[in-house]
Amino acid sequence: NTAWAFATAGLASPRLFAAIADAALASSRLEDFNAQGLANLAWAFTKADVRSARLFEAIAQAALPRLADFNAQDLANTALAFAKAKVVTPFEAIAATALSRIADFNAQDHANTAWAFATAGLASPRLFAAIADAALASSRLEDFNAQGLANLAWAFTKADVRSARLFEAIAQAALPRLADFNAQDLANTALAFAKAKVVTPFEAIAATALSRIADFNAQDHANTAWAFA
Repeated sequence: NTAWAFATAGLASPRLFAAIADAALASSRLEDFNAQGLANLAWAFTKADVRSARLFEAIAQAALPRLADFNAQDLANTALAFAKAKVVTPFEAIAATALSRIADFNAQDHANTAWAFATAGLASPRLFAAIADAALASSRLEDFNAQGLANLAWAFTKADVRSARLFEAIAQAALPRLADFNAQDLANTALAFAKAKVVTPFEAIAATALSRIADFNAQDHANTAWAFA
C-alpha cells in the first residue's frame, strides 16, 4: 500500500522504494502478499520508475501459482508493469489466464494487456484475437479513451497482428475524439494505421495534427511524416 500510494502521488522516494524492495525480498515475504498486493507492488515500482530486476523476478515467482486469484485489472496491470520492467517471466502464464477471463476485461484492461504484450515483444495470436473480438463486440470501442484507442492500434501493429475489421472500428471510434488525442497518440495512431494499410482516419489526423504541431516532439514529427509518406 505504501509503494502504491507514493507511486500514485507521483512521489518516487528511492530510499523508501529500496527499503520496500529489501523487505519484500527478505525471508520469502512475498508469499504473504495476496494477488492484488503483488499486482500493486509491481505496478507501483514501474509507475515510480524504480528498477529492480531481482524484485520483479521474485514477484513473478510468487504470482505464477496464484494467477487464478488475479482479477482482470490485476492481470492487465501486472502485464503492463512487467513489460515496462523488461521482465518476461510471467507472460506465457498471464496470456493463458487472461484468455480464460477475457469477458471480465474492460476497455482499459484490453488496451493495457495488448500494449504490454506488444512492448514485451510477445505476440500471442490467440490472446490478440480474443482482445480484438472482445473490443469489437457490442460497440465496446466506445468505452476506450483516446490513449486506449491509440495504444490498441499501436499494439496490434507492433505485434504484427492484422485485423482490418478492428482497425476500421478503431478509426470510427477515434474520429469524433481526435481532439482528445495528445501529440504522441496522434503520431502513434497515424503510424499504426499506415502499417495496417488502413487510410480511413488520415485526413482527420492531418487536420488535428496541424492544429497541434507545436506540441509534437522529434519522434512525433518523424512518425507522422513516415506514416503519411
